Amino acid sequence: MMNQQQRRSNVLLIGDSCYDVYYHGKVNRLSEEAPIPILDFEEKTVKEGMASNVYNNLISLGVKVDLITCIVSYKKRYIDKKSGHQLLRVDEKIPFEKPSIDVDYSKYDAVMISDYDQGFLSYADIEYIIEESKSPVYIDTKKKNIARFKGATLKLNLKEWNSRTSEHNDCIITKGAEDIRYKGIVYKTPNVAVYDACGAGDTFFSAYVYSNDIDFAIKASSITVQHLGVYAPTLREIEECV
Repeated sequence: MMNQQQRRSNVLLIGDSCYDVYYHGKVNRLSEEAPIPILDFEEKTVKEGMASNVYNNLISLGVKVDLITCIVSYKKRYIDKKSGHQLLRVDEKIPFEKPSIDVDYSKYDAVMISDYDQGFLSYADIEYIIEESKSPVYIDTKKKNIARFKGATLKLNLKEWNSRTSEHNDCIITKGAEDIRYKGIVYKTPNVAVYDACGAGDTFFSAYVYSNDIDFAIKASSITVQHLGVYAPTLREIEECV
């Protein structure tokens, strides 16, 4: 169990957001026009994704969060309810205006950047945030020149790590169901039934910054992958996870 003093309670979160839209139905036949499944639509659900999902995960942990974001896209997924399989995903970009990131950074005990590289934050924006912050800065980014983020802790998945064009000496590398690697230590992940990996990285990122504990973050994300779509586990769920 993590030390109570490790927990962060007041966080600034900056990043781009989306709406995850799920169209649920049943596939009972193939189209006569082409060998593709026909989804008989039954219901639609909408969830907040990307930085907004990180926000929801932090709130679920009891963290006070100020969020600077814009909705930059809709991610539309078509799901067969019988199999649980995703048949198609359609991404639709949305025009947006960037809000100011000139805030009082001294109020926070951590600053988080959730950067999906959709034009919301530039390299210069992130460098400015690192320079202005009086507290530790944590970055989850899809940008490749990570050497420019000196002074921050980065969280990268394996694809992001392999596509980097420069080096950084403080990176947490998440390798999905395989393991997590940080500062030469390999952290094994539990063997759980993965229903949907969507948003698991956001959950890991939120739980790690909250707790400063990779094992705690692994437990949190192992709960998320057992749910359809983005999911924000509660503190009680994580602490009771074996």
